[in-house]
Formats: sequence, C-alpha cells, structure tokens
Amino acid sequence: MNFKKYIYIFHEFNRRHDSIQELKINIKRGITPDELKADIATDWIPDKVERIYFFPGCSVPRFKVREKFSVTIKPEYATSAFISPSGLQTSDNMFDVYNNAIPYDGKIFGDYLARIYGDNHHFVIKYKSLLLNCDDKIIINEDTQYKLQWNGTVDAVYPIRLYDWMLNENKHEVDAYPDAENFYCPVPNSDLSKLTCDIYNQDAILKILNEDSLIINEKKYTELRTMANSSDEENIILVMELMSNADYAKSFVYLMLLLKEFEKPIGNRKKEINHVNFKALLTYLSLEPRTIKNISLEMLTAGMKKHKQFTRSNVQRITQFFIGEHINPGGDFEAGPVLKPDLNDTLDDYMVEEDEIHIPEDENNDNFNL
Repeated sequence: MNFKKYIYIFHEFNRRHDSIQELKINIKRGITPDELKADIATDWIPDKVERIYFFPGCSVPRFKVREKFSVTIKPEYATSAFISPSGLQTSDNMFDVYNNAIPYDGKIFGDYLARIYGDNHHFVIKYKSLLLNCDDKIIINEDTQYKLQWNGTVDAVYPIRLYDWMLNENKHEVDAYPDAENFYCPVPNSDLSKLTCDIYNQDAILKILNEDSLIINEKKYTELRTMANSSDEENIILVMELMSNADYAKSFVYLMLLLKEFEKPIGNRKKEINHVNFKALLTYLSLEPRTIKNISLEMLTAGMKKHKQFTRSNVQRITQFFIGEHINPGGDFEAGPVLKPDLNDTLDDYMVEEDEIHIPEDENNDNFNL
C-alpha cells in the first residue's frame, strides 16, 4: 500500500453549534478508499494450498471460504490477504479509521486560512510549510468542517465562514459540500509489516466463491417473490438467505428487484441484514445496511454501472418501482439513469448491450425448487 502524508485539520471537541476556539493541525500517514482500491489487485488465482487472511471489515461469507480454503487470523501465515476498500474497520493491530473525513484541496484551504488569519499568522506559516512536504489534498474532520462552514473560528482576525468565502469572495469552482469518506492510517507497529503476501480487493474472492452458487432467473425470482409476500415472517429470512448465497453476477437484476420491492420487510430484519453473508451481497451491490429501507434509483443505477449491467431492459425493470417518485430532471448523468419522456428513449451513452452480459436462462436452473 502506498501511504502518503496528509495534513489533518481538527479542533478540540465542543458543542456542535459553537464556533471553533482554535484550529489544530497534525500530520497523518494514511490512504483514502479510492487510493487503496487503486493500489490493490482485483484478479486472484488461488494456489492449491491457500491460507487466507481477512482485514477487519471484510464482508466475505466465511463459511463459503472454509469450504474451499484455509483461513488464518495471523497475517504472517497468510498466502493471500483480502480487504474491503470502503468497509475497512479500526483494529488494534492494523488501522485507525477516521470515518468522518472531508477531503479538501490544500492550496484552496491555505488561501482561506491566509484570508481569515493573515499571511503572517503563525498557524498559516506552519500550515504552508507542512503542505510543501504533504499531499496536495488535505483531510478535515467532518465536525470541524461543519463549524468552519457555518460558524467560523473565534480566534480569526477576519471571522469569515468557509462557505461564504468559497461561494462569494473567491468563487473557487469546488464543491462547497464535499462528502465525508473514510481515511485509513496504520497504527504504530502495525501488523501490516508481517504480511508478505499480496493484498486483493475482497471482490476477487467473491467471484471464486460464487462460481457454484444458486442462479436466480425469472422463474426463481417469481418463486422468491411469492415467499416474501407470504404472511410468515420466517419466509423473508429464508429469502434473504437464498439471496445471500446466490451468484451475484448472474442473478444481478433479480437481486436488485427483490431488494427494492421488499426493502421494508428486509430492512426490519436488523440481525439478518448485518450478518456477514448478507452484508457481502450489499457490498457487491454498492449498498449499505442503513440504506435498505430507502433504496434510491441513484443507488441501484450506481450498482448497475459498476457491474456493467446498465442495460435498457434492466433500467426498465428497476424503474417500475420508482413510478411517482421524484427524479432530478436536471440530469446528473453519473448519478442515475436520466430518462426522456418515453422510457424507450433512455439515453444510450451509458448503456451496455444485452449480449455483453450474462442473462440466466430458466431451463439451465431447474435443480432449485422451493
């Protein structure tokens, strides 16, 4: 992993809506989720003898793994290691995870500091000196960013809010509301140094584990819908279990349809949602347990694009569950499917041809009966 040095801006804790008394600065050696994803391998060819290590936060179903491979909790014994770029969790021997980190352009933030404190202020001089030896992007604690946006700092010579400065004074063409993301820093004496094997994205092993899994086709989808619509609550748990054990890629559109249609009853099963098997499915579909009760069209579209399943027929099937819901007509093409008045005129620039993806045929899967 290629760790970089980042400036980390924060403040001592006080009440949410109070102004910041004083900004503080640290240097942290770490990596962002996007950088981590770019650093690790995505294709894994297992050897005959494998001892697999999972980083904390990996959502790979362990029972499936143990059917084919040995698993170790000691990184020094591992032959292959797997990590979740978006789900890595804090652990005593690997990483500290800052869950509410805001990425900012270091130069732009330095200009803001110079404006509110003055060019010769000791904090500004320290910041600009440190930035020379750090990444151009800095990390700001989310609560600190919130306070700077709306309250500013008490010790500033010119108490200007970051929001006002960005939009009105400097008019920088940057996002005034960047999203929070995770930021990963190895702990002192991290066990990372004990890993001598390659590190892979967890999706690489999920492909192997799903090779012999259930394929949900039109027929099986209809059967699962019948089960989920029954009055027996245990049936929804069984449906979730079958979904968890399906071949994600070959059952893709039907899994999304089931999740959206039954988002409320599935969302009410807190224990089952947070089971490692079901979480693996959600991770694959780019969803999170906390969003299950309110799955948006944009969420499903992101999953379709990620897995090259953004076809005309898939869009038509998914959008049936969003009739009457507001879709932004302004059209952020990357956020979701932008539809013309006629659904058949869905913009083609983002479409994948149907023959480029696997569409399961009913006759190949008659070995599964409920």
